[in-house]
Amino acid sequence: VGGARAERACKLYTNAGPRGRGTPACRAAQRAVAVAPFAVSVEGEVEERACRDMAARYEAAEISVPGHTGSVQVTFVGPKKEAAGVQKPAIVLLHGFDSSALEFRRLVPLLEDDFDVYALDVLGWGFTNSRGQDCGASYKGSVVSAFVEDVVKGKGEGEGRQVALLGASLGGAVAIEVAAARPDLVSQLVLVDAQGFQDGIGAMQYLPAWILKPLLEVLRSVPLRQAANKMSYFNKDAFATDDALKIGRLHCFKDDWLDANQSFIKSGGFSVSAKIPTLTQPALIVWGDQDEILPKEDKNKFLEAIQNSRLRIVPECGHVPHLEKAGETAHHLKEFLK
Repeated sequence: VGGARAERACKLYTNAGPRGRGTPACRAAQRAVAVAPFAVSVEGEVEERACRDMAARYEAAEISVPGHTGSVQVTFVGPKKEAAGVQKPAIVLLHGFDSSALEFRRLVPLLEDDFDVYALDVLGWGFTNSRGQDCGASYKGSVVSAFVEDVVKGKGEGEGRQVALLGASLGGAVAIEVAAARPDLVSQLVLVDAQGFQDGIGAMQYLPAWILKPLLEVLRSVPLRQAANKMSYFNKDAFATDDALKIGRLHCFKDDWLDANQSFIKSGGFSVSAKIPTLTQPALIVWGDQDEILPKEDKNKFLEAIQNSRLRIVPECGHVPHLEKAGETAHHLKEFLK
């Protein structure tokens, strides 16, 4: 929202003219950003109805953060329009490495009766448009913080609004980064098979571009994606399907995919292990008992490191409980967040 529109919004919210600018409602009005529909085409590509329904609800917002020369386009799926005006607690969902908000296609419908749900594409991944700007770890966290402040808290109750942050897999590292840096924005934290104790990405960040770019091309190849698809699930026959593979690759052909992934790798990735014990928010750790990707002991390390935390183990489930056991995951979330 531009300055003039924010000024009008301040007067409307406060009935106090320009002097009302210091109130929470007015500050929220000044922060709010324009949100517009965003087209994600899956027709003819994807069979799963939950994915098609979620893709049809995509939106985009222009977000600016310090260090970037201009705004980036952040894509997300927000609350249903028919729920507008009904204030609910908010939860923001962050997907894993080089994935998209479509990762939450089975979880979102199970939460929407109780929460305003925002499934967000992390900068450089999903269907975001970095416009050639840095997508390193620090910028990914900064954009999430700005989104919570400008879009989620910029609506309705503003600064007083309770916002929970959920991070799955590497999205957990993003969530930890944001919760540690901006505790004023995050009231509760949910970590789903989260990466937190594996700092950085090793020697790969030092590779020259002429080596790194061909390696990244392999990252979006069908054989590698199918291998990762199968590693993610306990019940591979039911869930590691060709359709799931297609959904996981939909975002890989956007214009800035290669450069965005390169800038993330060159940044060195996330290093949040030292920040985990500093977290002050109540935290829920959800863990698939048959996770083949992260060390099993990590779930207990989170429980020991975060003072106000609880652990829920999902049996017969791999690395992505929100996909493989969405109902059980939603039950644990509601129990915790209420």
